Amino acid sequence: AMEAGFEWAPTVGLEVVVGPPFAVDGPPVMGIVELSQAEGIATRTKFRAVQRGWIDEHRESLQYHFNLHNVDSPGQVRLLKAPSRSPEVLDFALPAGTWRIT
Repeated sequence: AMEAGFEWAPTVGLEVVVGPPFAVDGPPVMGIVELSQAEGIATRTKFRAVQRGWIDEHRESLQYHFNLHNVDSPGQVRLLKAPSRSPEVLDFALPAGTWRIT
């Protein structure tokens, strides 16, 4: 039997497969990343980054991770900290260049 509302699918070459129901958990919203300072000397200055204010319906399972995006070379991304329950990363130095932290 065709799932109600998808009768048109075979006419455009699609196959409808019905599976068990599931819930979609959207990304958290409203948060920010705070840095201990805005500028420093590449490879020398130690920074601290903290994520604050994130709103999520499943706050108890919220994990944080930090990425560095090279502003001068779009697409170059480095993992600063793998996902964890801690919303901060301490005492890290940035490589040379202009980087954005997400």
